Amino acid sequence: MVELERTFQYTIRALRKGINETLGDEVNRSEFILLKYLHENGSSKVSSISNELKVTSSHITSVADSLVEKDYVTRERSLEDRRVVEITLTPTGATLFEKLHNKKTDYLFSTFDGLSNEEILTLISLFQKFKM
Repeated sequence: MVELERTFQYTIRALRKGINETLGDEVNRSEFILLKYLHENGSSKVSSISNELKVTSSHITSVADSLVEKDYVTRERSLEDRRVVEITLTPTGATLFEKLHNKKTDYLFSTFDGLSNEEILTLISLFQKFKM
C-alpha cells in the first residue's frame, strides 16, 4: 500500500507540473478549470459552479475576479432574476480556452504515448472505481 500511495502521489504531482507548464503564464490551473466549465456549460451562477466542482463559492469568486481582470470572463445579471449574477465566457476567453485545451491534449497524448489503447482503457476503468 505504501508503494501504491507513493507512486500515485508522484504521478499526480508530475501530471500537475506538466499541465501547469503547458498552460504557461496566461492562466493557472484553477482559472483553466473555470474556463473549461464555462466552455462546456455556458453562463453559470457561482453557486452552481462551486457545487459542481466541489469547491467553495469564495474560491470561484476569487478565480472569476482574476479572469474578469484578464477579460476572459464577465459577470452579467441573469435575465430571469436580476438578483442573480452569472459568469460568462468572453470571446477572448473562449479562444484562449480552445488554444490551451489543445496544448493540454497534446501534452496528455505525449505523456501517455507509451501505453496501448487497452492499457489506457484499463487505467480509465481503474480510476472510475475510485469516483468519490
